[in-house]
Amino acid sequence: MAKERLIRGGGSASRGFGKKRKEFQKRAPSGKLRQKEQQEIRVVEEGAMARAAGKEEGDPSVSRENAAGTPTLSRFFFSDLPLSQYTRRGLKEGGFHLLSSIQARAIPHALRGADVLGEAKTGSGKTLCFVIPVLECLYRNCVSSIDGLAALILAPTRELAVQIFDVIKLVGRD
Repeated sequence: MAKERLIRGGGSASRGFGKKRKEFQKRAPSGKLRQKEQQEIRVVEEGAMARAAGKEEGDPSVSRENAAGTPTLSRFFFSDLPLSQYTRRGLKEGGFHLLSSIQARAIPHALRGADVLGEAKTGSGKTLCFVIPVLECLYRNCVSSIDGLAALILAPTRELAVQIFDVIKLVGRD
């Protein structure tokens, strides 16, 4: 009988979920507010990047993409980040010196433990954006192979999983 009630769509589980969804929608900010916040964040970030590069805010050379639309490297180095000596050594041996624009914007936040959502073109260095914070977290918590599974990275395809594994092997050798 209880099974029959759930099949017809009148179960208690479905009613509770709908109620919670409505409450969440009431609390969620409107689309206009999100757009305004994103615009303010963009203005602040561009100003910070311009000041760090020693340029004026309107200078076109501070842009994140070149004329062909490919991501440009920032003026920030991996050595500027608060990383362990092991991660620094792995990055240096792997030939990573300059941060790309997505890396310069995402890695500092991820190292602090903040949730990061980023979007960038293929080949812009997104894999390092989460590999470096994961390796740093493992190092700071003194995790070893004796401890067992300490991090789980899910990838949608086998090719991407192999790429991520190769980057972890390259940067996290020690």
